[in-house]
Amino acid sequence: MRKLILLYSVVFLLLYAMPFPALSQRDTVRLKEVTIQSERSELFMTGKSTVELDSSIIRSATGLTLAELLSSYSSLFVKSYGGGSSAVLSSRGTEARHNSVLWNGFNLNTPGLGLTDLSLVPASVSDRIDIIRGGSSPVNGNASVGSTIRLSRPEPKFFNHQSVGISAEAGSFSSSHLEVVAGLSNSVLSTATTVFHDRSNNNFPYVNLAYRDKPVQTLQHATVNNYGLIHYSDFKSGEKSVISTSAWYQVTEREIPPMMTDPSSLAEQRDSILRVHAGYKTTFRNSSLRINAAHFREDMQYDDPEFLIHKKYSLYNSFADAEYRWYGNSKLIISAGAQGNFAQAAFEEYQDEKERNVISGYTAIIWQPLYNWKLNFNLRSEFTNRNEPPVCPSLGIEGGIYRNVIGLLFHAGRHYSIPSMNDLYWNPGGNVDLLPEDAWSVEGGFAFFKNHKKLPSVIITAFHSTVDNWIRWIPVSGGIYVPHNINKVKTQGAEVNTNYSATVSSWVFSYNISYSWSRSEIVATGENNAIDTQGKQLMYAPEHMASLLISALRKRIGLDIIYHYTGRRFTTSDNLRSLEPFHLTGLRVSYKPKFKKSNYDLTAYLKVSNLFDESYQVLEWRPSPGRWFAAGVKMNISFTKK
Repeated sequence: MRKLILLYSVVFLLLYAMPFPALSQRDTVRLKEVTIQSERSELFMTGKSTVELDSSIIRSATGLTLAELLSSYSSLFVKSYGGGSSAVLSSRGTEARHNSVLWNGFNLNTPGLGLTDLSLVPASVSDRIDIIRGGSSPVNGNASVGSTIRLSRPEPKFFNHQSVGISAEAGSFSSSHLEVVAGLSNSVLSTATTVFHDRSNNNFPYVNLAYRDKPVQTLQHATVNNYGLIHYSDFKSGEKSVISTSAWYQVTEREIPPMMTDPSSLAEQRDSILRVHAGYKTTFRNSSLRINAAHFREDMQYDDPEFLIHKKYSLYNSFADAEYRWYGNSKLIISAGAQGNFAQAAFEEYQDEKERNVISGYTAIIWQPLYNWKLNFNLRSEFTNRNEPPVCPSLGIEGGIYRNVIGLLFHAGRHYSIPSMNDLYWNPGGNVDLLPEDAWSVEGGFAFFKNHKKLPSVIITAFHSTVDNWIRWIPVSGGIYVPHNINKVKTQGAEVNTNYSATVSSWVFSYNISYSWSRSEIVATGENNAIDTQGKQLMYAPEHMASLLISALRKRIGLDIIYHYTGRRFTTSDNLRSLEPFHLTGLRVSYKPKFKKSNYDLTAYLKVSNLFDESYQVLEWRPSPGRWFAAGVKMNISFTKK
């Protein structure tokens, strides 16, 4: 804490002493633009490789969860446990706990498991999704070593507008989706409310590879019933201030299907989620202030009558965050902030209610020394009620080497992941002496033809990271597993992303291609008799991932082709067993009829997933569906008064 206080003192003394020139009229206009843009965290993501999934992609992904969306439209690896079960994220060869999902700037990773179940996050919760590769900026926290998924709230309108949208879809395996979206805004208030319901029996046929004759069976006991409400409000308090509120309530009831090796399953799980948020932001003459608070409550009921298991788990997670940004001129921004996270968990396996409190302080500087060049320095320090993680700096640089033809990207920093509450307190097995996982990472690359009007944009990035004190659960006597800081893991690889759009005759074509190669291996271990694991790829960390999205639009007809490739995944730490790579192709055709009234909008569509009916497993002995179909309609009515 003393180091952070000293840093803040030095920063503000320098600000006070620096002779900044008076702002010109041009700088004043530019400063207003920067002030608005700086509310988005990517202002402090200089030198990072990012991918944006905008509202058009999210609207076309009707009824999908965040897990299904990322599996289809990105080169990330989503570990899905099959129909009706959980799904978690893996990026750059890391574990699920090394990846963060942010909603309103707050981490959705539960303090119990330290991860986010992406199958419980509807894609419609966000108006735009940003995928930030590698360790995140200290402005967003240091928990993510692999990647950060940022879910952005809808932008407030603040003009007279009313709208109602209805989406309905039905498909294979008795799946259905219904969603109603209502929006209302005027000069001071902007609101948007979404009510949704999804259901699927997931009773798809599959080839059971666990049996010698490989019979075709139908997945049983895999029904999912999901419903909820999402609400956003923004209130304009004067010309320079906005008060924002958010509410997200959701219930998911699901049957847990059996693995291929099990004859049946009777397990069921019910997840109930309530997340509320309130925020205030205001701008001054040359600065801005942002204050946010949130509270998450998550309840999970797990029942398995076959084994007489009846468990209930409750988690309470409260956040408070404040950030002040100062704009010296149009080329310099300095930020300082603090965040508190207070979590409580009531688990029977903890034998007592446990708490985890984390206080964070951070500062960031972004400077534009030359035209089209930016430098970003961040520093964050956290303090918990158990240990004191290290101070984490990061440095980002990006700029144009030759006009807008070649650009440079560079980012380096330190990141860490504190142990989850399960790692510390689960009984039997918890280890209260665990240390935070400590990582150093560096990445760099080139951006070609960025924002070029006639040539495709291409970004090539290489990365390298090492993680000390890697936590791994290992077996001890009596079949009990205990977590230990036993491994040092090295990850390296490269990523390529390219996109382009063009108009040919009356057709509008666009494509996006992503590819990632990631080598993640144990370079040192303290585990006895584990020499066979050193230098081997981590389990369920595919080296190769790729995705392709091709879109074509002509007047009222749209066509999307979606392709996703997942490489080989090893299922044992010595790499002696693995799952075969698989290719998934999807097709979506849409039609928008023309109405006399321009405020009516209707889209009918048909989509096919796993077009070539490929048989595959994401995780071992977890069946996945073959070819399936869905058809739907989306209607929107809007009224705008000037």
